[in-house]
Amino acid sequence: MSARSDNRRSPLARRITASRRQLGISQADLGRPYFSKAFIAALEKGAFCPSRAALDILANRLALPVIELQALRSAVCLEQTALPAKVNHSIAKLVGEDIEFQLNYARMLAREGRVDEALGVIDEAQACLVAYSDSLQAYPVYSVPYARARAYVQLGELSMARLELEKALQAAAGDHEAAARTRNMLGAVLYAQERPDEALHQHLTALYSVHDGQVRDLNLRASLYQNLANDYWALDMPSLAISSYRKALEVVRDLDDTNRQGELLWGLGAAYRSAGDWHQTVLSTVRALQIFEAAGNGRAAANALINLAEALLALERHEEAKQYLQRPKGSSRPRTTSAC
Repeated sequence: MSARSDNRRSPLARRITASRRQLGISQADLGRPYFSKAFIAALEKGAFCPSRAALDILANRLALPVIELQALRSAVCLEQTALPAKVNHSIAKLVGEDIEFQLNYARMLAREGRVDEALGVIDEAQACLVAYSDSLQAYPVYSVPYARARAYVQLGELSMARLELEKALQAAAGDHEAAARTRNMLGAVLYAQERPDEALHQHLTALYSVHDGQVRDLNLRASLYQNLANDYWALDMPSLAISSYRKALEVVRDLDDTNRQGELLWGLGAAYRSAGDWHQTVLSTVRALQIFEAAGNGRAAANALINLAEALLALERHEEAKQYLQRPKGSSRPRTTSAC
């Protein structure tokens, strides 16, 4: 690269390049696993303004003060805001890569309980999406309000989550799997708000895409069947709940997810109990209990023990039930999932 062309690059681009070379690492190694080599190459050319979240990662890898790169970033972003938002396809793709990283980073923050920070990152992703809207027509725009809804669910702000999911549903028009994913979470929120009839409508609508072969994500399919079962259970339709739990179990077996199997078997046992089928209640609940105890899930195991004792008493198997009767009683309401 000539001295003239190097001087035309932004101070941020030059700083990243110089630090990377000093450490003796390639562009691919600097970006891996979050960013592509093309992303780092474009960044070192000063082709676009990266997100704060992206620079946090790069500063750590380059052993540079975060505050230094963020200050250099501010200058680049101020300069680029004066330019038209329309960019070529290759740069738009890299901007989309950055947005995707920001949403994944926000998900990680939320898992760590840093939900307010996660919402801040999502807001920045939204601003980036708006700034490049003309060039990011193929980007799954629904992802941003969907991510914000997940954060609101974690905060327990279900009404705010519903508003974001309605935005996501509108943005997902034409993308059947994205719409099904959004309706699945919307239904889970409605269930949590004790509106199972509305939850059922959302989950059934999403299920049409499964039947049409438009949903290939097995986790989403399993979550849909599980949430449908919970809706039916809450609406006192045990036979339909049983059928849905069984379908969910069939999908989960292909995923080899024992924890999910335990949840489903517990729900299936609760549905059989509502139907008055105590033999099947015992069979399902014993299997769930074995999974919960193996996983060290004490709370779930306590719930299963209570249900098992009740079923054994109904079958007049008193000696077997005795050991369970003094255990603390837990919740008997099934959990919802959102397949996030």
